[in-house]
Amino acid sequence: FVSAERLLTIHLAEATGADHGLGVHIRGIPAEQLSGFPVLASARLVMGVFDEYTSDEWVRAALEDLRSDVLKMFSEGVPQSDNSPGATVLLVERMLGNQENALNIARDIEQRLSETPKGLVRTLGGSVPLVYALLGFTAVINGELGLADRCYGRALQLAKQMNSLVEQIRSLYGLALCAFIAGEKRRARQLADRAKRLEVEWSELGPPLVTFEAAPVKALLAAELGDEITVKRLRDDLAPLRGRLETWPLMIIAEAESNRRFRGVYVALTVLRSHLSEKTRVVATTPFLKNKLTAYAAGLQMMLGNLASAEQHLQALAEGSPDRALGTVRLALLKGAPERASRMLDDAFLGHLTRRQRCDYLLLSAAVSWQ
Repeated sequence: FVSAERLLTIHLAEATGADHGLGVHIRGIPAEQLSGFPVLASARLVMGVFDEYTSDEWVRAALEDLRSDVLKMFSEGVPQSDNSPGATVLLVERMLGNQENALNIARDIEQRLSETPKGLVRTLGGSVPLVYALLGFTAVINGELGLADRCYGRALQLAKQMNSLVEQIRSLYGLALCAFIAGEKRRARQLADRAKRLEVEWSELGPPLVTFEAAPVKALLAAELGDEITVKRLRDDLAPLRGRLETWPLMIIAEAESNRRFRGVYVALTVLRSHLSEKTRVVATTPFLKNKLTAYAAGLQMMLGNLASAEQHLQALAEGSPDRALGTVRLALLKGAPERASRMLDDAFLGHLTRRQRCDYLLLSAAVSWQ
C-alpha cells in the first residue's frame, strides 16, 4: 500500500476525476487495511460517492472510518509538510456537516501552501491543484466566494503548468460556479465554455470525467438558456446520488427554474416541494446552499402572491443574511408598505454583497424611492 499511496498522490486527479473502473478495485479493500493511507482511503470514498451501485450505508460507514483513521494519525503526529491528512479531514468534516471546522482547515491549508516554495509545489505533483480545488469547493458551497475564487484560480494556474487537463477542467468549472453564485452569469458561461472545450479534448484521451463542480454549473446555465433537455438529463443522471451530493440544492433550483420558464411558477413550486420533502441524506448539504434554496422558494411564493408563505421561508433564513434582508424589503413592498421597506433598507447591515445582490439592492432602492 505504501507504493500505491505514493503513486496515487501523484496521479490523484486522474484517478478520482474520471470514471475508469478503478473505484471497484479500491472499494474492495477493507477499510482497516487502509489505516494510515489517507490518499487511498479518500480516493476510495470519493469514487464510492459517484458510484450509483454503492449503497448510501457504505458511503456513511466509509466517512466515519476515514474520519477516525485520520484523527488517529494526527494524534500520533503528522509532518508539517504533508497536506494529505489535513485535506482528508477537510473532506470528511465537510461531508459530515461540520462546515466551520472544514472552512478553518481550508484556510489553514491555503496559508501553508502559500508559504511553500514554488519549486517544491511543482515537485509535489498533480495532487496540489486537486488540493486547491478541494479548498475552493469547500469555500464555494459555504458562500466564501473570495476564498473559493482564489483557490480555484491557483489550482488552474498550477494545472496549466503541470499540463493536467483534468484539473484545468475541474478548476474552470469551479470558477464558473463561483461566478454564477455571485451573479456574474456572462463570466460563468465563458468559463464553462472553456471547460467544455477541454472536455472534448479529454474525451479523445480518457473516460468520462467525474467532478463535484461540473454538473451544477451545467444545469444552472442550461436552465438560464431554456435548455430543458440538458437540465432533465443531468437531473436523471444524478438522481441516484442525490442523498450524497452536496450541490443537490443547486440541481433542484436548476430544475425548478427550467420548469418556471416553460410551465409557470406554480409548477416550479411543485417541483421544489417534491424535492424539499426528501428527508434522507447521507452527506450533509451546507447551510449556505440550504439558504439559497429557501430564498429561491420565497421568491416563487412572492411571484404567486403567497406572501404569508414567502414570509415563513424568509424567517427560516439566517438572521442578518443579505438574502433575508433583501427578501424582507421586497415583501414589504408587495404588502404595500413602502415606508417600512425604506426603513428596512436604511437599517439593514448587508455586509459584502455579490453582484446579484447589489443589483437587487439597487432595484429595491429605486422601487422604494418611486413609491
